[in-house]
Amino acid sequence: MRQYRYRFLILLVFWAGVFAAPLQAGPIDDLKPGHWYEIPNSTMRQVAPAPTPAGDDGPSAVVSEVSGGAYDSKRDLFIVWGGGDTAYGGNEVYAFDIKTLKWTRLTDPSKDLGGYANSGYYPDGQPRSRHTYDMIEYIPPPVDRFCSFGAANLYPVRAATVGNTDCLDIDKGKWKRMKNTLSYGIGGLSAYDPVTKRAFVHGAMSGGYLVSFDAAKDQWYVHGRSDIEDGFIEDDLNAAIDPNRRLFVAIGAGKAYVWKMNARGFVKAESIKTTGDNGILNTKSPGFAYDPVIKKFVAWSGGSDIYILDIVKRRWTKRPAAKTNKVSPGPPAIRGTFSRFRYVPSKNVYIIYNDIDANVFVYRLTNKPKAKKKK
Repeated sequence: MRQYRYRFLILLVFWAGVFAAPLQAGPIDDLKPGHWYEIPNSTMRQVAPAPTPAGDDGPSAVVSEVSGGAYDSKRDLFIVWGGGDTAYGGNEVYAFDIKTLKWTRLTDPSKDLGGYANSGYYPDGQPRSRHTYDMIEYIPPPVDRFCSFGAANLYPVRAATVGNTDCLDIDKGKWKRMKNTLSYGIGGLSAYDPVTKRAFVHGAMSGGYLVSFDAAKDQWYVHGRSDIEDGFIEDDLNAAIDPNRRLFVAIGAGKAYVWKMNARGFVKAESIKTTGDNGILNTKSPGFAYDPVIKKFVAWSGGSDIYILDIVKRRWTKRPAAKTNKVSPGPPAIRGTFSRFRYVPSKNVYIIYNDIDANVFVYRLTNKPKAKKKK
């Protein structure tokens, strides 16, 4: 009898370990505030197509050629897409899975890179490779699509721009053409607003103005007007939205702009002055995101320090890494971070990617909020 009881206890311990294993925290979950983590063996080069499509720089241009990223909060995927100009013709879309800590390709590159560049499409109907800047976003369910708003420097023509809007079905890897954006240009801005469930977009250079896109209805709405005073936005900025205060904010190139999203009629860009540790404004397209926990903006442009913007006080605060932190993501990409610095809601961390041959880095600013008890 004792023998059977002993065997039963062994089995009980074994199965308890099996079922408990998925609940064990991983390196990202264990990350303490003020610390960075470099994800081992996480270079995007590993999943680049072979042979690689034409271009002066190859698939490295997907990151280096002023390209952005978006975060799919449903699947926990960090999506990166770019290229264009004469640098790279491949139009494949990459995704880093925060659960498996691995890269995959959501689409394969088009085989025929010919056709008319200014159409925005290759002969197979897929969107052409382009500089994506800060013009790509993930639109959550019920839309559940990765979308690109306008196109600049389409392969293989420098300075070619079009207003094409295209949205990708992430599960099927299929693109769908939507109505053209009304505001675009070289270096446009975009950010998703969870309140209206629209993507807000602002074209760069002269002629840009604020518009929003309801992907569910495939409908664009105008919130601004095109003129030099409001419309000339540099191509070295990144944007994010404060959903509580209803503000669309952009920083970079020595500037900071605010658009009041609840304003009646046309919305004018307000150029604001900020105080504190505001040196980050002078960097090229710094990473910029809204933190829903502290309800402030967070920015990064190299090294282990991050910067917090209190938009009410219009004051920056530099937050050095914790004294026990031993990891740094290094310098940003030479031409800017754009939207490759993203907040990860499921983990309450930030994810950053700088180079196709570098690893992915994550950073924790605060402890993950405790779940509210159901009444």
